[in-house]
Amino acid sequence: MGMSYLLSKPANGYWSLLITNSMISWLLTGTQSFNLESFEFVIRIVTDPLFLFVRKDSPFKTLEDFIQEAKKRPKAIKIGGAGRMGVYELTAFEVMREAGIKLNYIPYDANR
Repeated sequence: MGMSYLLSKPANGYWSLLITNSMISWLLTGTQSFNLESFEFVIRIVTDPLFLFVRKDSPFKTLEDFIQEAKKRPKAIKIGGAGRMGVYELTAFEVMREAGIKLNYIPYDANR
């Protein structure tokens, strides 16, 4: 609603919107009449890093170990994150694309 409201206002410097990374990922779904190009981003206020964790006794000691195993066994390695089509799943897709691997993304309920 906030994005639609901002787009209904004149581009006169009096209107702005502060959003979170979850709203950015929502823009990528294409389910609304506007997209990322509808807005001019002025400043990033917070950097919200994401981490890849494995159990301490995991055979993966480095990212390279993880990627090499994923290349050997496409979709066999499960990776979890909060919800569907949010920043976590989109980041997982980006990692898969960049590394040339396929993981099995398992969303979990972000409210738990």
